[in-house]
Amino acid sequence: MPTKVPPRTPRKELSVQKRAEIIGAHKAGVSRREIARKFDLPRSTVGDTIRLQSARVENRSQRRGRPRKTTDADDDHLERAALADPARSIRSLQEDTSLSRTTVKRRLKERSITKGLAAPRGLVFSSRRVARPKSTKEKSSLINTKIRKGDIVDTLGTRR
Repeated sequence: MPTKVPPRTPRKELSVQKRAEIIGAHKAGVSRREIARKFDLPRSTVGDTIRLQSARVENRSQRRGRPRKTTDADDDHLERAALADPARSIRSLQEDTSLSRTTVKRRLKERSITKGLAAPRGLVFSSRRVARPKSTKEKSSLINTKIRKGDIVDTLGTRR
C-alpha cells in the first residue's frame, strides 16, 4: 500500500510549540516517518526540524544582520599595527588589509583607538566663551575691542 503524501501547502514556518513536539517525539524514539504522519507534515520538514534544532539553539545569542568581515585575530593584528606606529595613517592601514577605511576606523574605534578620527569637542569654559554678536553693530564693536587690546593697528593690519 503506497504511503499517503500530504497535499502541498503554502510554506509557513512551524510554530515553536509544534517544533518542540517534533523534537520531543524524536527524543522519545519515534521514527521520522511516524512523526510526519502524526503531524501531517512532509518527512523532509520533520528531518530538517530535527537536523537544524542544534543550530537554532547555538545561534540564539548571535547578533542579527550582516556578518563581520574581520575575525578577532584580524582586529588584534590591526590594533597592534596601529599602536606600533602612531604616525601611520588610516589609509596605510587600510592598504595593508582588504578592508575599507570605514571598517578600519570602526574596528579601531571599538578598541578605543582614536587615530585619524575627529577628536571629541572639549568643554567650553566661560573664560574662553565669546558671546555671539546679535547685530552688525555689536560685531564691529567686538572687532574694535580686540584691536584696541593689542598694539595700534591700521586698516591694513600692520603695526604702527
